[in-house]
Amino acid sequence: MTAHPVDDHDPDDPDDPVKILAVLPGAYHAQFLAEYTAAVEGARRPEQFRQLQELLRLWRLRAVAYSSPGYEERLAAACHGRAAGSSARTARSGSSHTNIHFEVCARHLIEFYLADPGLRVSTS
Repeated sequence: MTAHPVDDHDPDDPDDPVKILAVLPGAYHAQFLAEYTAAVEGARRPEQFRQLQELLRLWRLRAVAYSSPGYEERLAAACHGRAAGSSARTARSGSSHTNIHFEVCARHLIEFYLADPGLRVSTS
């Protein structure tokens, strides 16, 4: 009897990192790959395996959001609309303020996409 590798790759898995990269704009590839590499390394420990799954799901949603037509405009609108209300959640010094403010805006916009259950990663 010989052991054969099992091909358990699901071609319809929406959280497939290759599919995510195919949809994700190039400007985000380095960040995705760095986070993915760290999560894969962490997933070697059973208690951290779910973090890899969560990371892939988040990046799938980000890829859909970042690559959708009008994303930049909606991000600007979300940031403009929340700028006054988000000041308590942002740092007050230099680039930290900008980075944290961007994260608040981006999270707000991603929440918009999360509300749409029809969103799926598609490479076509």
